[in-house]
Amino acid sequence: MQSNWRFYGQITEPESESRQAVLFIRTVTTSLVLSAFGRRLARCFPLRRAHGMTLGWAGTNLTAAIDPGGGSAPELIFKGARVESPQVSDALGQHFPSYGDYARWVIDQHLSLVIWPREYVIQDMHLDFQKAKITPLRCLRCQISGLEDFIPDVTKPIDCFAVEGLKVFLDNIYTQRALGGRR
Repeated sequence: MQSNWRFYGQITEPESESRQAVLFIRTVTTSLVLSAFGRRLARCFPLRRAHGMTLGWAGTNLTAAIDPGGGSAPELIFKGARVESPQVSDALGQHFPSYGDYARWVIDQHLSLVIWPREYVIQDMHLDFQKAKITPLRCLRCQISGLEDFIPDVTKPIDCFAVEGLKVFLDNIYTQRALGGRR
């Protein structure tokens, strides 16, 4: 199981156009293989290992939990209820004709960015939504240890949804050193 925590924005590199991208704050997994790959080889995941992760449906409610155990992952407790007629927030509603279009825009990241000391790693990818099922959720409870380091006084996320059956294809990875060129 894996969970990605991210911020959305623009990548602006010297001598290039600004592009939409996702800044990965943390990737949490229970997988020893992904943990070793992400930390030792790829450097494209700000990876934290969790002792255990659960995700489950009970009727129309989704629950998720990350148990850090002895690992470096933060603790997460989430409970959400399925929303039958989701609405895009007022701030973004004028830009998207439907909730599905909005959710695909949030999910379809194309470029992702991970920041390391003296360098950053950019992944260029594409997603296949053909078999993806997006389920809008209303947050009933959300508790994430360490989130206050990034966003003070947060009580609930702006939006929540579950995605099943999404395929991700990694097209390219490159690094940019603080004072150098691409590797």
